[in-house]
Amino acid sequence: MRKPVVLLLVVLSLFVFALSAYASEIPEPYVQDGVSMMPLRLMAEANGAQVIWDAGGAAVVIREVIKRPAVLDEFGAVVRPAEAGVLAARFVPGSNVAAINGVSVTMPLPAALRGGRLYVPAQVTSVLFAD
Repeated sequence: MRKPVVLLLVVLSLFVFALSAYASEIPEPYVQDGVSMMPLRLMAEANGAQVIWDAGGAAVVIREVIKRPAVLDEFGAVVRPAEAGVLAARFVPGSNVAAINGVSVTMPLPAALRGGRLYVPAQVTSVLFAD
């Protein structure tokens, strides 16, 4: 009877250890000058976007293929047509200007490198990944 209990405790200990190791790798947002800064890669990958480091241009590039189904009202009339396209965004560490689909967007704070990760203002991520 003791072997199953010991085995269960070992398995649970390993699970808790793996979970805590995973949780410690998740970058956390922070607030600077009243602006919430979000980890760009985490936000992008959570929304199905591809993140690329452009070493030549020292920038982070986001690419997302957008496929949104049509939205219909209760009578079957189209409220919003289906959409398909590509989102492309470019962020340069230390710059408060990002290029989103070729349009320059001024951010409230510059993109910041912190612990090897790029953080951008939450307002930008909410615009990038809004449905």
